Amino acid sequence: PRAPPSKKKFDPEFLQPYLESSGLTSLELRSVMPGTLRTYSTMMDQFHSWVANLQLNWSTAEQLDNLLSSFLDEMYWKGHPASMGSQTLAGVKFFLPQFSRMGTAHLPRSHRCVTSWTSLSPGLQRVPLPFVALTAILGWLCHQKEQVCALNLLFQFRTYLRPGVCDALRVKQLIKPSTYAGAAH
Repeated sequence: PRAPPSKKKFDPEFLQPYLESSGLTSLELRSVMPGTLRTYSTMMDQFHSWVANLQLNWSTAEQLDNLLSSFLDEMYWKGHPASMGSQTLAGVKFFLPQFSRMGTAHLPRSHRCVTSWTSLSPGLQRVPLPFVALTAILGWLCHQKEQVCALNLLFQFRTYLRPGVCDALRVKQLIKPSTYAGAAH
């Protein structure tokens, strides 16, 4: 007997335009989440538009690699984030499976472009919260009579715990500092 079908279903109307234009099966299209499928489709559309505007075409893997690497280079110089390069390459590999990891053809120049782009313009990083800002938040929480919440926040900050992890801790998971650690601990 077969397992019951998954409750996660794509709306057939959502899949229809992709089925008609991509040549992929519904199972192939369902191998990624709907948002990812939309992103890949958007990036492929942009690439196709760029190729059409320049009146270019490709018939070999090498020509596609040359065009795609030029497109990625142009996107880089226009200031787009590196994630767009990765998504474009992933979209090409998704809609043209012969260029995927398990496919027979490869896109070495395009891969090199995305790798270089990622190293030249890393993604946005979150700056750490200054301790002075934390103490202001702690003071406000104490003023609101939320001392337990303030202690919880201070403990998370000092121990580098992710939000929510502190709530799941049990006393047996905490280790008492060694007396050899000194007065600071």
